[in-house]
Amino acid sequence: MRERMVDIWETLSPERRALLDNLSGDLFMLAGDEVLDVGEDLVQPKAAFKDAWDRQDWVGSLALLRRRDLRAQIPAHVAAYFRGRCWSSLGYFKAALAFFDHAAQLAPDNDTYAYLALDALMMSGRMEEALERANDILREQAPSVRRFFKAADVLFHAARHVDEGAGAAVYNRVLLVLDNALELDAELPADERLSSLTVGGYVVKGLCHEHLGQPEEAKRAYTAALAVDPESDDALTARGLVSLETDRAAALRDFERAVTKGTPLLWPYLYLAHDALQSGELRRCRDMAQQALARTRAPVLRANLMEWIAIASLKLAPGNKTSVGLLQDAQAINPLSDRIAANLQDLLAGKPAAGLRVANDTSPREAMKDFIKDFSSELHLAA
Repeated sequence: MRERMVDIWETLSPERRALLDNLSGDLFMLAGDEVLDVGEDLVQPKAAFKDAWDRQDWVGSLALLRRRDLRAQIPAHVAAYFRGRCWSSLGYFKAALAFFDHAAQLAPDNDTYAYLALDALMMSGRMEEALERANDILREQAPSVRRFFKAADVLFHAARHVDEGAGAAVYNRVLLVLDNALELDAELPADERLSSLTVGGYVVKGLCHEHLGQPEEAKRAYTAALAVDPESDDALTARGLVSLETDRAAALRDFERAVTKGTPLLWPYLYLAHDALQSGELRRCRDMAQQALARTRAPVLRANLMEWIAIASLKLAPGNKTSVGLLQDAQAINPLSDRIAANLQDLLAGKPAAGLRVANDTSPREAMKDFIKDFSSELHLAA
């Protein structure tokens, strides 16, 4: 066993070895016998830590948390919390869980720590344990609003891993939990509410209705989320997708608002690019499609976007040679598309761009399924 571990260790990069060495030292905190770095005292250790934290320098933040001068100025539960956030941001979710649980033990009245521990359980793939904790929360006499929201979040993610019949029952249960959480949330004083949690609750509620085949109820939930935060790109994108087949103009307005906000989500750019190509806004089509390309690695989507850019470029400048290369690349990554093959053949035969076929290979329902699948709650960041 030792030899096998040494072999594995030898395959790691020096940076990874240093990271794991430091994690080993950090974990001594849990037993209460951590040895802190002495070194030369910083003049303003808190300011140095804030600077590293603001720059999202997680390794640097962890190094400062090992210093005696900084730790003398912050409570142990706060240090454990920061360590959990750093290790989570670095992708070490099991380590993050250990530190969040430790923070919760040191400060049991702080709901944030239990909330983040539950999130780390989910992120580390330990759904059964996460479900046990979520159900424990739901059995409490008076759980906090924050813990209620996280329990619903766990149940929502769990529903995606069961069969359709059982999933419907879980989604209905999530809706009941969210209704209770949102009702309790509305009763809180304004300074105790977190709008991101409220918005997230409404978005998850809408996604549950999507799964249950209730688009109008879903739209109402997204609209409620936008009443709390009109700039929520999750809510704008979800409402846009659910509205595409019934009110396309409203859907495009939602996508436009999300793009104006600079959303990292793919779908607003993709649907605006397609609409621009159809309406003859060729430069806008290319701009939106390029931004969409930067947000997806899916071959079918990338091929479709490259095809639109090629067609828009040809209409803007007939004979544009780069369009041939784009269509060839599109065909290479989606060789099963008869339309792309036909467009390429027509282009090589010298036919005008006006005759090239334009289509969106992703239906609104498929897009919504992908949005739900990829949806990852960011509520823990707000906590």
